Amino acid sequence: MIFSVISYYRIDIPVAIFCRGLDIRILDTFEWISTLGESTWYLVGAFGLFLYFKRIRRNEVFANRALFVFASVAVSGTVTLFIKMIFGRFRPTMFFQEGLYGLNFFHPSEDLNSFPSGHAATALSLAFALSLLFPRYRFPLFLFGLLVAISRTVTTAHFLSDTVAGAWIGIVTVCLLRRELIRRNKSQWCGS
Repeated sequence: MIFSVISYYRIDIPVAIFCRGLDIRILDTFEWISTLGESTWYLVGAFGLFLYFKRIRRNEVFANRALFVFASVAVSGTVTLFIKMIFGRFRPTMFFQEGLYGLNFFHPSEDLNSFPSGHAATALSLAFALSLLFPRYRFPLFLFGLLVAISRTVTTAHFLSDTVAGAWIGIVTVCLLRRELIRRNKSQWCGS
């Protein structure tokens, strides 16, 4: 989180200006990658798998693991939305259009919900949760998560500090959920 503070004051604007000047083909590619951070399909898919393994296959271990993935994405998304409502950070588009940069506490709106990045939180919580369940695929999963997070900065949907904070929230959420499940002796939920 210290990096996000430093980035807010020193790095965010130069990185946003650089990214805005990138070739349109690069921006289009990262725009497509960015769509992979939308949480709806992961939530529906994980919950669907939970119901399938719980009701049809009657496999409690797989049902709990699907629920762990669902909870990881859902909780990180909820935390992110709550923080967005508090901070009210201007999006990069507001900086480029009107020169607005900074925070406007407790004024949630589409233009004031940049911090933290929900796509980054979704991508990293999903990647980390799945990497605990499938450690063999840890590298490609984290590569996926990082690419989605980076895409939010490259497309100037978020500042760098927003993306880093969102990624951090995603990872911390999974760590806390996993720790709580292990504490409750339900380690099969999260790949222990």
